[in-house]
Amino acid sequence: MSYAAPRGPKLFFGLIAGTVLGFFAWVIGAELAKQFYRTYQFHQIERCESEFGLRQSDKRANFGFDAGGWTVVGDEPRKLEFVECVRDRLSVSECPASNSPYPAIEVAWSSILYSPNVYVSYYPAEAVQSDKSTD
Repeated sequence: MSYAAPRGPKLFFGLIAGTVLGFFAWVIGAELAKQFYRTYQFHQIERCESEFGLRQSDKRANFGFDAGGWTVVGDEPRKLEFVECVRDRLSVSECPASNSPYPAIEVAWSSILYSPNVYVSYYPAEAVQSDKSTD
């Protein structure tokens, strides 16, 4: 009669090891997906910049310097086309209407451990309301 070792501990430790490895694979996969999307966002923004001839002077720094992002206000036809191009190509956060008669795109990022988080916000033009009252 041969003695067979119980399978319980091997199965238990195998499940634990598989769960841990699966978790790390999921975390790495999620980080790679985020990095791909950030790269995709920057690529789409750069394509819109080159299509409509956006210049560095057209960008207004968000915090007084360009390290944290920039804003483009669509106050000229080519800048307006750039704003619409970014809005159409990316999933942007639509913010409440600005107090400007022109729509704007804001690109902001924060760098945490050399991994930038990109935020693209769209500000629609404020609707011009007429002061005509019908009495």
